Amino acid sequence: QNWWRQGMMGSAKAHYDGIKAFSETDFTDDLKIIDVPTLVMHGTDDQIVPIADSAPLSAKLLKNGTLKIYEG
Repeated sequence: QNWWRQGMMGSAKAHYDGIKAFSETDFTDDLKIIDVPTLVMHGTDDQIVPIADSAPLSAKLLKNGTLKIYEG
């Protein structure tokens, strides 16, 4: 809860700019060149980045990626 409260202290513009920046950034090429074991973790109830739109694809693009999904 503390993390959530800290996040809510930012301005609406700061929240918008942050979400806009990471939603428009394509890491596909970066993920493809990572060649060390990499753990991708994602929560099932992420309200900002839907799990279906990110975690499985990220783990698949990694040469040695493992996906761990957490409830919540």
